[in-house]
Amino acid sequence: MSAGVVLHIGPPKTGSTYLQNIVWRNRDALRRQGLEYPAAHDNEHFLAAYDVQGGAFVHADLPEAAGTWEQVVARVHNYPGRSLISHEILALSRPRHIQRILESLHPAPVDVVVMGRCLADVLPSTYQEKVKQRDPDVSWPDFLGNCDRPDGMWGHRLGPLVERWQAAFGAQHVHVVTVPPRAVPRRRLLDRFARVVGFEAAGLDVRPADTNDSLDMLDVVLLQHVVRRTRATLSWHEHRDLMSRLVPVLRTADRPRQRLLMPASARRWMKREAAESIRAVSESGCRVYGDLADLLPRAECFSSTGSGLAAVSTAEVLEAAVDALLTTAFRADS
Repeated sequence: MSAGVVLHIGPPKTGSTYLQNIVWRNRDALRRQGLEYPAAHDNEHFLAAYDVQGGAFVHADLPEAAGTWEQVVARVHNYPGRSLISHEILALSRPRHIQRILESLHPAPVDVVVMGRCLADVLPSTYQEKVKQRDPDVSWPDFLGNCDRPDGMWGHRLGPLVERWQAAFGAQHVHVVTVPPRAVPRRRLLDRFARVVGFEAAGLDVRPADTNDSLDMLDVVLLQHVVRRTRATLSWHEHRDLMSRLVPVLRTADRPRQRLLMPASARRWMKREAAESIRAVSESGCRVYGDLADLLPRAECFSSTGSGLAAVSTAEVLEAAVDALLTTAFRADS
């Protein structure tokens, strides 16, 4: 791509943290390639997205976000080459938010990068994120029921998502990157992203970093208990800090992992959603980086028992809590 803006909008749970971590770590090397990442700190694009959306999708008062979008955009306009703005909550934008973004970036040419991922992978991760974000009382079956509605999954249905952004920026300026299945090395996602953004990934520092990987079923139930206990007493910032310390401990627990899977009963509508996404993207005319077959649900995404979180026992949760406590204690001594 030529000089202008690349707007990477997510949506959530499509590898954004992994990509953003690499871009932030390599921002000097990318600048030498002619790509600017206009951020003063690694959380600034989140604050900018919050700002331009008026806080519509984050249930917290963040006064530090005021004016952040304009600051990021000013850096874009002052840079002669390409700039990359990246945050996954931008995908949740309503048409009025998209119009604000369009007007603020004018006259710079803008290319929008939309990530497409199999919903059978996205939804368990999205549910876990709801729990982490202080919403522990919606059950897994009720969450899925809310998703399987015409107005469900506002920011994740790929067809309407592409259509909304094409309406503002033009069909030729919206690009889809498909997220490979879990079994495929993460590097393939980076290579696809690099192609559409326009940088060379070879030689970048891609050491293991925070990828915001999914938790397992025990972790999710344990976090439900933690959030119910703390949500009335902790501020949004305090809760975020707690999760930033607790979640890595849970991820490193040395025990068999029990991944949260889709119930077998969801297989039909998952296939329907995938087929509709593939049709919509194919007909949209946007360029695809990857393979639209990545959007199809795979057999390993579904549970054979269908019991889900209900199968987690109190004894298992207690054991997970003890593991986390011991891990924290030993880390404090080291």
